[in-house]
Amino acid sequence: LKHLFLLRFPVQLGQMIEELKAVLFLEALNLPLVFSSLRHQPETVGAAALLSFSLALATTSKPSSNIDDTKIVEERKRSLVSTSVANRGIRLGLSFLHLRAVEQFSRRAIHPLLGWPG
Repeated sequence: LKHLFLLRFPVQLGQMIEELKAVLFLEALNLPLVFSSLRHQPETVGAAALLSFSLALATTSKPSSNIDDTKIVEERKRSLVSTSVANRGIRLGLSFLHLRAVEQFSRRAIHPLLGWPG
């Protein structure tokens, strides 16, 4: 049993390093959001951080199942679709949060400077 664990440990460590790199990369992409919105919209920043974390794990996770997915693989090869619906949903949610933060930031910073109502 001990030998089995030692044989799998490098694989698990490699996967953990890949996940950590993905999390750091995606969280770094949230820095503009953090700088512009943390004080006024902490819930938006928190939601974006959670979605980025989810996206990193979804992107780096290796699928494992006992189901024969040959048919699905062939279908996706033909249609060139390799992104899951969940992955797309997470990306759409992140886009919405970033657009919301831009809109709120412009209301706070740009509209008063230009004298626009908002």
